[in-house]
Amino acid sequence: EGLCRFVLFGDPACRSTFAFRFQKAFCMPLHLRIASPEGGNGVCLDFEADPSWTIGYVKTKVQAAIGTPADQQRLLIPEGSLQSRIRHHSYSLADLELLSSVVATGVDSLELCLALRSAEQASWLHRMKLQPKSLQYAPASVRSDRDVVLEALKQCGEMLQFASDELVAEKAVVLKAVLNSGGAFFYASKELREDRDFILEVVRLNPGSFQAVDETLRTNPEFVVEAISANPSVLASIPAGMQQDRQFVLHVLSHCGLALQAVLQELTCDFEVVLTAVRQSGLALEHVAEEMKADSEIVFAAVNQNGKALEFADGFSENRELVMAAVRNDGLALSFADAAFRDDAEVVLAAVTQNGDAMEMASSRLVSDCRFAIEATQAHPHAARFVSARLRMFAPFADALRRVAAGEQLTSEEIDRLDEMLTGVESEDGDMTLIRPSSASPKGGEDEEDEEEDGQEEDEEGGVEPEQGAEGDRDDAAEAEGRAEENDGEAIVEDVEEADLEAVEEAGLEAEEEA
Repeated sequence: EGLCRFVLFGDPACRSTFAFRFQKAFCMPLHLRIASPEGGNGVCLDFEADPSWTIGYVKTKVQAAIGTPADQQRLLIPEGSLQSRIRHHSYSLADLELLSSVVATGVDSLELCLALRSAEQASWLHRMKLQPKSLQYAPASVRSDRDVVLEALKQCGEMLQFASDELVAEKAVVLKAVLNSGGAFFYASKELREDRDFILEVVRLNPGSFQAVDETLRTNPEFVVEAISANPSVLASIPAGMQQDRQFVLHVLSHCGLALQAVLQELTCDFEVVLTAVRQSGLALEHVAEEMKADSEIVFAAVNQNGKALEFADGFSENRELVMAAVRNDGLALSFADAAFRDDAEVVLAAVTQNGDAMEMASSRLVSDCRFAIEATQAHPHAARFVSARLRMFAPFADALRRVAAGEQLTSEEIDRLDEMLTGVESEDGDMTLIRPSSASPKGGEDEEDEEEDGQEEDEEGGVEPEQGAEGDRDDAAEAEGRAEENDGEAIVEDVEEADLEAVEEAGLEAEEEA
């Protein structure tokens, strides 16, 4: 959506640049070479491919050329491929991936290796897509097949329990299972369940997997705090005794305030617990009980830690002091302020000083105010991008704005002069008269005035007396009536002639029929 808005509404030069890059990336042909499946260095196939082709479509092309079914093909990126030519996360390619997502921008050729699957493996892969639980009935050779097991885990992570010992000890396979089901970590190898770094990686993906962690680590307070810092939702999966220990919860919240979302309900109304959480992370205010949000000390502590916590300060929407504290901490917090504060010059200027992009949230009155626009741009150059078009189309102001954005400071007298000029070019209906550097030259303006004066003199010289003018008008009317009668007569004659011609033609046709 953002890309479409840029293309539709962006600068014309930017649009043309994007169009060129789009054509270069997606419309230029790509020379595709598929290596021989026998493993030699010979070339199997060459295609002039479209970058919009999917890997699945390439497989259909290969099938048409050599007869191997598409489900028995694997297209791989050669291990020796240059990183500057390839942009991909793995050597194996999925059927729905585009060729344009494989090669780097500007690359016009791609070489892939073709590896063949057996008919049995292709059959099991298809079965895993439909019935992943059938893996438990598969022979040992299939349960040790990495591709087949990964396909089953994509559908049901619990199927990790039926994978071979080699696969349950492989980190990538276990992560695929945990992503689908946290309980799948129970079936990982003992070594992985005791690996502290790997456990933290697992709980980032799925906090429920913490319940499958080895008991010695689950009850280790230091490691529990690390796990909660990695994913605050882990707090709901720690042993019940730890969850009910108020001092331990305070210790956890002092390291990760967002863990307040998983704290027991009775502790969310504890003033000290809540204050500790919002001081560590202001956004924890979202998870504070409603009665605690009415406490100004808690709300101010949250906003001072993170200005965007203003979004959750429902009972303080009209508190100017709180809004000022929020925008001074994070200028973009202005988006959560009431409309009245977005029209307050002091509040908006404080927000813009912290973040120039906050000018986008200012009221239409402020972004159209000459003096405020200059002051905001002096506070932060990025604010110039959001000044109203009405001001930016006025050439003297646009020049002054560029100077200010470049770091030059305007004096109060210069700003007053600009304001007076803007007021002077306002038309009676309130619209801005656009003045550009390339406006009509003074000479042209003098010529137009001379022509107007000459026209007025000619009118004066050619003027007639009122009575003479009236008689002339009557004569003109009589002549017009005469011309109208003549035109009507000519039209009648033309109609008669056309009717006679039609009669003659009909008589001729009858004579021909009789003959």
